[in-house]
Amino acid sequence: MGRRSFSGRTNPRDRQCIGAAQQRLIRKRRLRNETAVSRDSLGAHAWLELQSPEANSTARLAPSAPEIRDLPRGSFSEEPISIAPGAEGFANEHRLELTRLSLDADRDATPEIVRYVDRETDAWIRQDEDRNYDGSMDAFLRFDGGRLVGRNLDNNHDGRLDVFETYSAGLMATRSLDLDHDGVVDAYYTYEGRYLALERHDANNDGNIDLVIQYRAAFRPWRGAVLWKKWRLVNGSELYDVASDPGQKENLYERHRDVVSIMRAHYEQWVKETTPLMNQTNFVSVGTLHEATTWLSSCNWTGSYADNWGNLAKQNIPGHWSLQVERGGDYRVSMYMFHPEANVPLGGRLRNVRSRPVTQARLLLDGEATTAGVDPKDTHVTFEISLQKGQKVELKGEFLGVDGKVLSGAFYTFVQKKDEKGKAPSVIKYVSVAGVPRAARPVGVEGARRHRAP
Repeated sequence: MGRRSFSGRTNPRDRQCIGAAQQRLIRKRRLRNETAVSRDSLGAHAWLELQSPEANSTARLAPSAPEIRDLPRGSFSEEPISIAPGAEGFANEHRLELTRLSLDADRDATPEIVRYVDRETDAWIRQDEDRNYDGSMDAFLRFDGGRLVGRNLDNNHDGRLDVFETYSAGLMATRSLDLDHDGVVDAYYTYEGRYLALERHDANNDGNIDLVIQYRAAFRPWRGAVLWKKWRLVNGSELYDVASDPGQKENLYERHRDVVSIMRAHYEQWVKETTPLMNQTNFVSVGTLHEATTWLSSCNWTGSYADNWGNLAKQNIPGHWSLQVERGGDYRVSMYMFHPEANVPLGGRLRNVRSRPVTQARLLLDGEATTAGVDPKDTHVTFEISLQKGQKVELKGEFLGVDGKVLSGAFYTFVQKKDEKGKAPSVIKYVSVAGVPRAARPVGVEGARRHRAP
């Protein structure tokens, strides 16, 4: 069934479990997926806009179905045709009576768009496109009830399809990619509603899936797919030959129970091995000799998450971090709304993040709260705490309004062990990037608003 380099459920708080090389692979492949989506669906101008941090924050949002230009009917030539049952590219059970509309914009006798519409209802059935005007169709769109439900693309124009997409309710449902253009799909993305739920990759190009990433708060067996050679077992109950049936129209489950048995056994063994690991607590070590400052990010929260601009703007249900204390002593906890280098006050705004009327900050250690008043002009608030070696503790940071309502979590939090003189290193120096100028910083902001937790 192929080597499993990583399998299981993951969300942003579990990223520390994934090796660095696999993280690089994930980022590279996800970028290639986003690149293709952006260029195909939005056009070159929109793709340039997607280079901004705000746009890249939507990496795991399901892309909307591309808009199809409804060109004037008079621009097309028309021809009535009949499509026999099971015709290639239609997968129809019954005979179709259609009108074929052809658009030859450059008058070279080779159409750039061929659209098939139902002769009675005028609903779109299928559309083929020659996107680069080279005389060969390289995009094939399928419609149901006039709505786009699938799209296959030949992105490198070599005559072989390398992108396979399905859509539901106006959003992408699945996307499969032949990333190295060798005729074999090696990356699969599955969306549930508005969000990416599952990634599967053939990381070493041996024809077998060996990297599985499942995004979900709670793992539920058989909410995904197992891939082996030409076979795809979906949700444990549907089997498809994706080599001859990439659209997954014919369920072969009953006809190939031997294949099903092998694939189910593989998945069930994987579930047995990984389930005990899925709910274990991942602790972040603090106070090690190797790390004077431990940076806690909201993308590593347990119980919630915030890892993009949209979350930063809207998130008001903070999660917590699970800490393991390597050295006992006094610690400083610095809580920021924004990245320290942004130099934005707690009550300020940044890009699409609107200001919050912050008047209080609350630090919770295993649920025990210490609350302190803050000035909205401060960039952060600092608490002093004592921890014991070997202690395991849940830490949460919250910013509150005047009524005590939680406005957001402390998205950027830094835990530092104080030295023998009671001092801790500069957070700003820790997060600074060499050669990048910093924004002007008001005198006295660094280390301001310190409070002692009991």
